[in-house]
Amino acid sequence: MIDLEKEYQEFENNWLLMGASFKNFYLGEDKMYHLKDGANNLTNTEKTLSLSCINTSLAFWLTQARAKQAEIDSLKAENIELQKKYQHADTQLSDIDGHYTLLKKEVEALKAKLEQSKKVWISVDFMLPDEGEKVLLAIGDEQTVAEKCRVFGFIDSIDREALRTDLITHWMSLPEPPSKEAQGDGDE
Repeated sequence: MIDLEKEYQEFENNWLLMGASFKNFYLGEDKMYHLKDGANNLTNTEKTLSLSCINTSLAFWLTQARAKQAEIDSLKAENIELQKKYQHADTQLSDIDGHYTLLKKEVEALKAKLEQSKKVWISVDFMLPDEGEKVLLAIGDEQTVAEKCRVFGFIDSIDREALRTDLITHWMSLPEPPSKEAQGDGDE
């Protein structure tokens, strides 16, 4: 289960890193930010925009935290299933070579599955890439390379601007860069 208090604290820490201030706000019992009584230094427009911005950002932050928690829960469940599946493996295998061969085949199968998953488009409704991962995005009929960012969603890798997440439909992991041998040594 996600630790909401920790997530609120991390949200505030990240918000402060971006240069924002909480001096005019407090976190209410309803877990939404509200203006402090002494926030008279802001215009009504600034108050409305500030509250809208901070609460929208908070909602997005918590949505991402819940998605990560769902992923963690799924991996824990998969781990339990694997533990059940292999709890008697040691007693069922007659020697270490047989055990090693079985595990080696599974590792190879997982590697192949991982490589295959890197070559397909993944719907953003199904799963999002890891924070900081650079990926290829499908935005309508166009594609662009961007980096997954916890606060803004995706940041364009070229102009470093936030992308509109409502237009992004799919993503794909980038291939590994070419090896030095494939690039040549540059002496030609």
